[in-house]
Amino acid sequence: MALVEMAHERDVSIARASEAEERERLVRDRLASLGPLEQRVEIAERRVRDAERRLDEIGERIAAATQHGAAPSHEGTPEPSNQDATEDPSSEPADDAARLAADLRERLARTAARKRAARGRR
Repeated sequence: MALVEMAHERDVSIARASEAEERERLVRDRLASLGPLEQRVEIAERRVRDAERRLDEIGERIAAATQHGAAPSHEGTPEPSNQDATEDPSSEPADDAARLAADLRERLARTAARKRAARGRR
């Protein structure tokens, strides 16, 4: 009877060791697959930083243009009619561009935050 119990314990131990080896192999495979993902995340983060830097530059240019009264050239763009005399039509495109830049900056920040959160969950 003791021989049968020892054989059973041996079989159980072999099965557990086999399962542990399989789990280890799966973990190694998963870790190996994360390498390229991390590289892609780093590239994406670099692109986000570059885009944010460009948005900052655009915002600075817009601010400088509106402070100096220089309007972006809109040759061939028809002038709106019934314009209020106190309104500065040259500031409208700059305001629109500033709003777009702020919106893009906000969207980039949300995307970066989601990516950081997803990376933290791994």
